[in-house]
Amino acid sequence: MNQPKSSMTPWIILISVIVIAAIAYFYFTGQTGTPSTSLITDTSSENDIVGSQVLGLLSQIQTLKIDKSFFDDPGFRTLIDYTVPVTQQNVGRQNPFAPIPGEQTKATAPASAPKK
Repeated sequence: MNQPKSSMTPWIILISVIVIAAIAYFYFTGQTGTPSTSLITDTSSENDIVGSQVLGLLSQIQTLKIDKSFFDDPGFRTLIDYTVPVTQQNVGRQNPFAPIPGEQTKATAPASAPKK
């Protein structure tokens, strides 16, 4: 019942060991086929870019001209304000979970499993 060993078995084992060794090497050294990018970046250049964008937007806002003739338009003047004033409401108790004064509370036992 002993079967003869195949001549390919040593080669399969050798290739498997080489592949595992290569994977372990790249895993533990952290080297890959592609260059890694650094997690630490120089933020001063990014801050300069953002700062220049903010200054550009600010200068655009300062140059805006608003046409005030819209408010003199008869269509705008015929608009009616339908707002409803909100009256002051009672806020309620300081602590809504506190017992109500003058009311007796009954202590409740914790729920237990039904008896057998």
